[in-house]
Amino acid sequence: MLRRVHGQHVVAAGHTLAEATVTLQQPAPDPAALFARPTVNLRHFPRLVSGQYDKPAVHELVMAEFNDRHLADVWTGTGDITLFAARGEELADLAPVRTGAGFRASMSCSVTDVRRLDA
Repeated sequence: MLRRVHGQHVVAAGHTLAEATVTLQQPAPDPAALFARPTVNLRHFPRLVSGQYDKPAVHELVMAEFNDRHLADVWTGTGDITLFAARGEELADLAPVRTGAGFRASMSCSVTDVRRLDA
């Protein structure tokens, strides 16, 4: 069995905030199922005018609609993520209580529209 381990970490101001690993074990039997969920993003564009930093130009929750999605080289396995406490950061408060499967894939798509969810 081929095993490939991929790891990443997030560092800000010299502090490690997160570490994640995915141990890939097998090709995905049905790769389309991995991407059947909606993709939700927070679009945030800060206002850079002095005195208006707390009034962003854009701050909205959106769900993307895709077209021409293509998947390649999709592998699944186990995943793990650790979020660390760091002064001035709140990321550790969002630590997951469990992790599920991990996966890695190459994907291309076009975002054809976004639907606002916070309106």
